[in-house]
Amino acid sequence: MLRKGSTVAEQAELQKQGSEIASAIARRLKPVLEARNITGRAFIPYYSFAQKLGKLSRTYADKSLQMATADLVDLYEARSLDRDTLLAICASLIDVRPQS
Repeated sequence: MLRKGSTVAEQAELQKQGSEIASAIARRLKPVLEARNITGRAFIPYYSFAQKLGKLSRTYADKSLQMATADLVDLYEARSLDRDTLLAICASLIDVRPQS
């Protein structure tokens, strides 16, 4: 189904851009998780976190980004992910070190 007002070509280009962003996130995330011996199925929730983190970094800046990132870290920590790993992902992917 097309987005309202989008042509097939526009929708295909948006899909291509989204795939490129997802691939870049996965490439940058992999060494962070490998350094912490997180592989296989354990990769998936951290990848989800990294995708949301990427979206935040494209939406917010400066103090707003730090606040949104801190909230996201708290949310994923509540979902039983390791806080230190989440903070390492923030530092590596978007160079933000949230304080919460």
